[in-house]
Amino acid sequence: MENELQGLQNTTAKLGKEVETLKQLKNVQQLQDLNVLKQEVQSISSQTHALDVNQQTINLDFLSLYNQTIINQNKLKSLGKQQEADKNETMTFLQNIKTDQNRSRAILYGKIDTIDKNMNNTYAEFKEKANEKGKLESRMRLPGDVDSRNNIKAASANIADDIDEKS
Repeated sequence: MENELQGLQNTTAKLGKEVETLKQLKNVQQLQDLNVLKQEVQSISSQTHALDVNQQTINLDFLSLYNQTIINQNKLKSLGKQQEADKNETMTFLQNIKTDQNRSRAILYGKIDTIDKNMNNTYAEFKEKANEKGKLESRMRLPGDVDSRNNIKAASANIADDIDEKS
């Protein structure tokens, strides 16, 4: 029995060692599982950090675009105001041209009227002098008298010279 007891004790010792080895293997397996979990947590943490960095970049890009939009809106408002000012200046300039044109037209029409009056007066004087000369010449004229025709031509030239001097 002692041998049996010794055999049982040896078996128990072996079984104890195997149990201990199994426990160590279990602990090793648990450690490996923990290491895998730790690695997965680190991977997830890295991915989360990358997503955070991407989100911050997107936020900065959006903010930059928003600021650029505000700047462009202000530029457009400024250009609109400048265009309105230019339009008003152009309209004023065109109105001044129109006023000057109307004034010039009135002056021109006035001068044309004056020239017409002067021409009418000159024509009336010429006609009156021609009538006076004609009466004189008809008294002076003898049929076939060449000198009287020359006198008429000279008198007409004198009348024309008088008219030119008055103009």
